[in-house]
Amino acid sequence: MRQLLLSILFATVFTACDKNPKVDECNFEKYKTFTINNGCAKIIYQSRIGSDFNSALDSLENRYEPILSVLAIEGHYSGEGYNIEEREINVDFSCDNRKFIFLTFTDKINIYRILFAGDVIDEMGNHFKHISCPD
Repeated sequence: MRQLLLSILFATVFTACDKNPKVDECNFEKYKTFTINNGCAKIIYQSRIGSDFNSALDSLENRYEPILSVLAIEGHYSGEGYNIEEREINVDFSCDNRKFIFLTFTDKINIYRILFAGDVIDEMGNHFKHISCPD
């Protein structure tokens, strides 16, 4: 009976240790804000919205669809589609070397009309909001 109890206890401790992140910075519940290029701009963690970059981008587009419909009705968007500019940004993130992509949505008909800017998605499917440097 003691051997069985010891085996269960050992297996529980071994499994619990294996599930902990290697680096504390990976815990987005504890660390939500990350600086960009060692500067004053930053990104703030929002939530995990996909399993990778592409699925997170699809989720973000789905979130914006109702807003785009309203913008089209109000005349602020052509309703003819949008372009998404993807630009990699350098985030001070010590957990691993994942890529962070800054997104800008523009109207397809009027490319100078920015619909949404300030979303950042990493290649693991996490969504962040970009906060610019104060003026």
